[in-house]
Amino acid sequence: MAVEVVTPSFEPALSGGDDICDVIEDVLEDAAELVEEVTWEQALDHLEMLRQQAQQDPRWASFAHEMGMWANDQGNISFGVRPDSPHAEDAFAAEYGDAEHPPSPLIRMGMTGALAGMRHNMEEAFRSYGY
Repeated sequence: MAVEVVTPSFEPALSGGDDICDVIEDVLEDAAELVEEVTWEQALDHLEMLRQQAQQDPRWASFAHEMGMWANDQGNISFGVRPDSPHAEDAFAAEYGDAEHPPSPLIRMGMTGALAGMRHNMEEAFRSYGY
């Protein structure tokens, strides 16, 4: 006795699924680019603000020009004076304090405002692009 093998055929209930997926993919790619662009602009603005504030603070003023921004391999942005700078220890002492001076948490306090500003700017960017 021969056994008949039946292969089911699947027909999508909706047609055009590939087109819809392509459109969604395009929208997500555009949104990701917008996030990257706004984040980078905000980070540069924040760095400039940190440098200006550092120039006004006696503990930071002598090395304010060395404040920078960099990203690790995962893309996480950091602000401060690089660890290999001759002023790295001075920056650490200024930020966290030492036996003779209280902390002057320029970087840590600046991040609080930067994050709030970034949220606002991101919302504005998404609105202006129709998201």
